[in-house]
Amino acid sequence: MTIFLNFLIFAFSYLFDSAKAFEFISVFGVMPQFVLVALICFCIFYGKERGLVMAVCMGFVTDFISASPIGAHALVYLAISVLCGITYETILEKNYFSAAVTVFALSFGYNIVTYIFQIFMGSEAGFWYSLVRYILPGCVYNTVISPLLYLLIGKVHDRNERIF
Repeated sequence: MTIFLNFLIFAFSYLFDSAKAFEFISVFGVMPQFVLVALICFCIFYGKERGLVMAVCMGFVTDFISASPIGAHALVYLAISVLCGITYETILEKNYFSAAVTVFALSFGYNIVTYIFQIFMGSEAGFWYSLVRYILPGCVYNTVISPLLYLLIGKVHDRNERIF
């Protein structure tokens, strides 16, 4: 049952990320990255082993949906899940504030790596323009939505812990 509930959370995350019908939630043209935030919250609760599997699966699905080179998102999501898993196993406790800080930091890293990939693909946007216009507002928006996804995935995780 928990696998199904997590699948639903990720399916809705992909829907919110890719559907044009949800552009009304954009702020100044910046959309939150629901899939990235859901992955980070998943890794917080389930650890890096399950997070690695989820990251690779989600990365390939994202590559397929966005028509980007196969493995690009999978590689970045894999790095994010490893960093998140190691951080929560050694340093941080599971709470809303640490999850929000982690989401901001990992969103920033994800957006920087994505910007570098775009440069290799031929994009000519300036770094400072991209930083101020897209990267930082996206990180803030991801941080704002992180408590919601943290709560949802936490409820699914707690339900699983009570059953077993």
